[in-house]
Amino acid sequence: MIEYKAVQQGILVATTGEAYTSRECHICGCEGKRKTQGLFVCCHCGEYNADLKGAINIGKKFGRDLGYMPLSGVSCERALNSECSISEKPSYL
Repeated sequence: MIEYKAVQQGILVATTGEAYTSRECHICGCEGKRKTQGLFVCCHCGEYNADLKGAINIGKKFGRDLGYMPLSGVSCERALNSECSISEKPSYL
């Protein structure tokens, strides 16, 4: 539905697969586990909001699929306060 609406408005639509983005730490790339549905645990980096981590990984994968450098400047606080900030805007956004 979104693709159809975007094309109607002349907006380019690009997609990327989400495979394995929920299992990989968005910081170090190691495979981690979900402690609960909303909490991802990496043995090196700690605990993070699972949905936020997955969204960051999808963004990184999308950039790689298009041939861009990986996202830089993205930092996330621990899941307890669920804050996320982008310290510098990547060139392809």
